[in-house]
Amino acid sequence: MARLRRESPTAAGRPRSPAGQARCTPRVNSAAVENGPVHAAAQRPRHSAQSSMQRERVFQQADGARRDAERGNMGFNVAALAISIVALVASALLAFGQLRSTQRANTLAMFFDGFRETRSPEFRRSVEYVLYHLRDEFPTPVSYLELPEGPKEHVRQVAFFYDELGKLVVHGIVDRDLVIGSYGLSIYRTWIAIAPYVYRERELRQRTVLPYLEHMAAVTSEITAADIHRKMKLRSFPPPLQH
Repeated sequence: MARLRRESPTAAGRPRSPAGQARCTPRVNSAAVENGPVHAAAQRPRHSAQSSMQRERVFQQADGARRDAERGNMGFNVAALAISIVALVASALLAFGQLRSTQRANTLAMFFDGFRETRSPEFRRSVEYVLYHLRDEFPTPVSYLELPEGPKEHVRQVAFFYDELGKLVVHGIVDRDLVIGSYGLSIYRTWIAIAPYVYRERELRQRTVLPYLEHMAAVTSEITAADIHRKMKLRSFPPPLQH
């Protein structure tokens, strides 16, 4: 009881001071509490806009990369096509060159065969007969196929050789100037000698024989071997004077 009396009733029942309450109670920012939801709501569209802009930039970068890749692929395709075309043209030129070389080799082979034939004794005898004896022995034109076997064989050997040679010239296999420069005079004289007998054969059987020989004879009547020699600038070298 004495202990209860010594305690001050005012100290036991006295309320705490406002300062004490302030120390115990945390301060709350009323403006932040009131404006918090509004501020978050205001910040949300700004973040959404930034996100949209970032996505758009990403899409633009991806689209640019895709276009760059497409341009790169297109450039690669164009380069590959150009290389293919160049390779094709080169192959075609090479094949054409090989073809021309083969044709030239075949032409030379045929021409050398012709040279050998014209140098043979049989061919020379046939040429001599056609040029110097045919008209004398058969002054009245008949078909060359109605000639006796010997004269007929002479005519056929010479005439058909020059006809085949004219065929090669007309079809562009052998150079015309080469043939005229080598055989022009012989072709012309052979046709003049056998023309009446050839035309008689055409009249009798209504067929065209030896057309290429006739064509070459017409050409050599306008372009002679001497013309070709001048065109090729062949030089002369006469023998020295004898003292």
